[in-house]
Amino acid sequence: MQRYTVETTQYTTNIKIYSNCNEIAFINTGTNTAYVDKLPIVAGGYLSINGNAGEFCVNQFSIEFTTQNSTQQLTVVKKTYL
Repeated sequence: MQRYTVETTQYTTNIKIYSNCNEIAFINTGTNTAYVDKLPIVAGGYLSINGNAGEFCVNQFSIEFTTQNSTQQLTVVKKTYL
């Protein structure tokens, strides 16, 4: 049996993050379009990257917001093996 943790973090500014996990999901919980590596995620939309058993993703992802007049919030959920 493989043990893992789930980490949830919210971002409201432009930032670069490392995945360092098996699976990662980006959920736009704001009202402004968010960009993950230049891929637009509209309000209420999401991007999910799933890993196979034993895989470990080490990508660095760029999170960007281009409009400042809306609510900027992107929730990131990571599954990481212990």
